[in-house]
Amino acid sequence: MVRVESTLTFDAYLRVARAVLVRRFWMLGVVILGALPGTVLVALTAETDKQFNQSMIWLGFLIVVVLLIPFGIRRACRIEWDASPALRQPRVYKFDDTGIRWAAESFRGHTEWTLVQRVVTRGGCLLVYTGRMQFIAIPLSAIGPDQLSELEVLFGEHVAGFVGF
Repeated sequence: MVRVESTLTFDAYLRVARAVLVRRFWMLGVVILGALPGTVLVALTAETDKQFNQSMIWLGFLIVVVLLIPFGIRRACRIEWDASPALRQPRVYKFDDTGIRWAAESFRGHTEWTLVQRVVTRGGCLLVYTGRMQFIAIPLSAIGPDQLSELEVLFGEHVAGFVGF
């Protein structure tokens, strides 16, 4: 059995949210960043004022989107963090052959290994996915090297497709 005690910090919560969203919406970023040079090129080679003005509107829009998305993510995370005291509670996780158990002051839970879909590290946290966008986040700083080795063995035995960290 592996026992891990941790308390999620806002910075860790924000890093995980950003990492998950970037992973989920990476193509949107490619499209936006790919459109920036094209828009600048059109603005520089515009033959009429109308073409120049339209390209400047698009350029302004793309810049605003690139600047506002990170601030929007941070603001949404802050609102969720402030509204949910359970996110800030210290937790104890226990991993054994039956599954994963966790407990905090106001809640406790258990999941069997058959429900764990994948395990990854993102944003400085260990993410144990039990659904498409549902996961248990444990800061890697709370897990010692020996515990990480033991967890790797447990995940290898119980999580299909797990290849290690």
